[in-house]
Amino acid sequence: MNQSQDDFITQRHPLLSLLVCPCTGADLVYHEFDRASALISALDGRLYPIIDGVVVMAPVAQQVQKLCKDFLDGINGHLPSMKEYDADLTKATLFRGSENKIDQWHAGEMEFWEEKFRRLGESEKPQNPGWNRTLPRQEIIKRLPEGIQNSVLLEIGCGASHTLYDTWQDCIPNYIGLDLSFYACLLTKRTFPHGLFIQASAENPPFKRESIDNIFAYGAFHHLPDHEGNILHILKFLRPGGHVVGADPLLKEKVPRLRLRDCKAVCNDGVTRNSPHNEWIDWQNLLDLLGMDADVVAELREYSPLRSIMVEFLYDGLGLRNKSFVRLLMLLDRVWLDSIGKCHGALGPAAIHYAIRKR
Repeated sequence: MNQSQDDFITQRHPLLSLLVCPCTGADLVYHEFDRASALISALDGRLYPIIDGVVVMAPVAQQVQKLCKDFLDGINGHLPSMKEYDADLTKATLFRGSENKIDQWHAGEMEFWEEKFRRLGESEKPQNPGWNRTLPRQEIIKRLPEGIQNSVLLEIGCGASHTLYDTWQDCIPNYIGLDLSFYACLLTKRTFPHGLFIQASAENPPFKRESIDNIFAYGAFHHLPDHEGNILHILKFLRPGGHVVGADPLLKEKVPRLRLRDCKAVCNDGVTRNSPHNEWIDWQNLLDLLGMDADVVAELREYSPLRSIMVEFLYDGLGLRNKSFVRLLMLLDRVWLDSIGKCHGALGPAAIHYAIRKR
């Protein structure tokens, strides 16, 4: 990309210059039509529309196809004179040539999360899930370098971004939200109106290598086909010394487990279902994969069977939105894990919060 093109993109949004084509890694050119705008690959002309302020860089779910049709109507007759590009935005341009297994995986996840966040977006102010998730995450954030919120910060699986907002309010000047769900990006845009939002896959992030300072991914990696491998892969886009901060369920001995209720959504047929791929990460496998590339600088294991049961019964009550009550719950959880939890693996922690620093 030449300097003038890079300056032009930066004027539109300072963080757009960090993006590349997720399919080829090629530079992107910003193009404005009469009633629409898009990023176009300088290599082969692939087109990535900007719809309602969200850069669409992955296949779209059925719920979003009308928006794509409106976009195509907006550029009709005003196409740039470049090489051929894929104008059918409802097809899987990002996963072209991949196995059907991967396509089906993402299709299931996308349809589920689009419906969940579409419904959340219909409310004027989406309900905060409470301190039960935010407080443990903030314990890890306290161990990170001061002023980390001022860095180029990418949130993978941004959802409604309750944790980062509860921690820093809207004082994150270089926020990037990435989610497979288009409606999740729209929802987070309410929280960080000056951020950059991208509908894309976390398996193939559309960024230049070593362009991101810090990455947050709460409850995201365990929804991907290769949980631990994707954490390792994401380090490529992180600058040396940067952090990957996350939280995921832990793989433990096979015992009956409670599915977290916040991973449920009411689908089109009125039935409440879980995410199709709500699984767990293997922490030891992740440590083996990281090897000499990164270090775990903070770790917090939590969620005993006692806490899981209490949360299940209190989820719809006011308890989990009371900070003092959640602190008491965390204390009881710690007492359990330091005593009964050591007797058998099945009685131990079911979730882990972590911060990984790239060397």
